[in-house]
Amino acid sequence: MFIGNSANGQLPLRSTQAATQDLADTLDRLTWPDFLQKHGAFVIEDRDRKILVGLISNIGVIGASEMGQANTYFVPVKRGWDMTAMIAEAEVLLSVDARAALTADELRDIREAGRCLAFEVPTAAAFHLHRALESVVLRYMPIFNVALKESERNLGRYVKELVAHNVAPEITTMLDHIQKKYRNPAIHPGHFLTVDAAAAQLGLVGSAIDMMITDLTARVGATAP
Repeated sequence: MFIGNSANGQLPLRSTQAATQDLADTLDRLTWPDFLQKHGAFVIEDRDRKILVGLISNIGVIGASEMGQANTYFVPVKRGWDMTAMIAEAEVLLSVDARAALTADELRDIREAGRCLAFEVPTAAAFHLHRALESVVLRYMPIFNVALKESERNLGRYVKELVAHNVAPEITTMLDHIQKKYRNPAIHPGHFLTVDAAAAQLGLVGSAIDMMITDLTARVGATAP
């Protein structure tokens, strides 16, 4: 019997694993066929009982000590969101259709934003959110045959193009609001967001992406990469 594997991403509680292995070895000995045949039944003698009790107690003491020094963390809940999902798959906050239409880079940015927000690195969370948002906005440019110079590649110009090509006001108004109220300040040196501010942006950006995916689907029939 083997207990523990420090190579699979688990906490490397080596002393606890060693103590657990001692208990496992003792149980192996007590349940070995030759041992059972000699005693005629599974009977734990008083000496072995004391050994087992000691080994179990030892695991508790060593485990508590190692856990107290382990590199573990506690992530407080943000706005009622499931923090396990935020750390692993923040895209679940989007609609099913939007999730299906995300490119690999957009998906990665959304997930990074979720992790940053969960671990309270809000300015970085906003950075990833706005990258994902801009990536979705850029999908409109080929549809409208818009070719922009490098100096024109910014969210403000993209919004003007969407307005010029009659994209729904609820989309363009939200994008304009996000750009002026959140995106532009977020990229300025010396400006740092609070967790609440980043959480608000997650909701806004998620809604904007959902609406754009719906609109893009109606325009081209499919938006998946």
